[in-house]
Amino acid sequence: MARLIPCNDDRRNIGGVGIEAARIFSQFLPLSMTLTPAGMAPSGLFLLVASMSLGLAASVAQRLVPLAAHLSPPEKRSASVSTVMSGLLVGILLSPTLAG
Repeated sequence: MARLIPCNDDRRNIGGVGIEAARIFSQFLPLSMTLTPAGMAPSGLFLLVASMSLGLAASVAQRLVPLAAHLSPPEKRSASVSTVMSGLLVGILLSPTLAG
């Protein structure tokens, strides 16, 4: 997902896209900081607290769809949004399968 976000591309800063991309990229840090304790939870209570903080930090995917729509030209907007949405859906459906 990090490859989708052109953070340091000044050509894309038209209309605040670079700022939005930096915000999305900065959300990866709290997300990774909550995923690590959730994966190593020693007790059920710790897992519950880590899962609640994970739910608060997991809004990156919802912000990628409007960014993809904003970066696309109007004639290709529906194709790019459907590509991002299908990638998100495939990731959601395949993650339990690949996790075991």
